[in-house]
Amino acid sequence: MLFQASLLLLPMYLLLIQSLLLRSADAWAPVVSPRPVPVAAYTREFESRLSSRTCRHSSTNYPRRSLLLRAAEEEEGQSTDDDKLSTLDKESLIEMECFIYSRKDATGTTKLELGVLEESVLQPVCAWTTEEAFDDYIEFVVDEEDRYSVKLEDVTVHSLIPADDLSYGSRQVGGGKGPGNPHGEESELLYYIRKEALEGIEVTVKPELEITW
Repeated sequence: MLFQASLLLLPMYLLLIQSLLLRSADAWAPVVSPRPVPVAAYTREFESRLSSRTCRHSSTNYPRRSLLLRAAEEEEGQSTDDDKLSTLDKESLIEMECFIYSRKDATGTTKLELGVLEESVLQPVCAWTTEEAFDDYIEFVVDEEDRYSVKLEDVTVHSLIPADDLSYGSRQVGGGKGPGNPHGEESELLYYIRKEALEGIEVTVKPELEITW
């Protein structure tokens, strides 16, 4: 009797074992995850700002260049007339604002230049290249040799660089190297300005100010 009962229960045992084996196989099956999105697609712009570089700041005498950026449709020979430009109240300027100003040089010629307000003082800014740092923005910095070289009372302020055309950053002075900043503790502000906002402005270019990380 016992043997006959065992034979009757055998199919049930086989079905139970088969079910357990199938569940075990599902548990150990490899998990297929969605294909990841390349990280480079999100970091391309960031890498363009902080590309691998080395410090090139040295005592080498680089030529200083001034470039007048003009719109393509602007007529050749058009000069800047200080009296025809709008003016801005200097007292309305606030810290870290970037603005367009003019002053007459030794020949009496008026030119438009770019400056910022740092520590309530006008500081002229310059670039080390007119190539875009990212998108269509050019990178500017205050050269220590030019700091305090222009007085706010001696210039005419015409307009502000719009907030949509201006961005900020910072970098270590001297790339964090050299006797002036051996521990990389000192930093300086960077100003990123959209290229189309610089039309008609005299941009001073100093290649020796480029610091590569």
